[in-house]
Amino acid sequence: LLVAVGQLAQVVGRRADAYDGPDAQLALHRGLYLTGQLSYQEMYSGLETAIHQFAKRQMTWFRGMERRGFTIHWLPYDMPADEFNAAVKSMIEIFPYSSDTNGIS
Repeated sequence: LLVAVGQLAQVVGRRADAYDGPDAQLALHRGLYLTGQLSYQEMYSGLETAIHQFAKRQMTWFRGMERRGFTIHWLPYDMPADEFNAAVKSMIEIFPYSSDTNGIS
């Protein structure tokens, strides 16, 4: 069983390197924690860092889109749920998604 878990951690580690996103980082850190290679605190701290880095990359990507002329409609993170739902609904009505065009009108 330990050999299987170790092999799983190696596969997860390779996948995390190939797909650098929060799901891959979670799988990598969880696998290392489950095999005893990381303490809970090390796992938690590593995930916190990885998520922060991923968020920074997303913001860089969004800023690049804005520089290329795309309009991004930002909503405040602390917007009440009912206001958020109304804002999203109004955006959907303004920018309808069509499955025939993969969302491109």
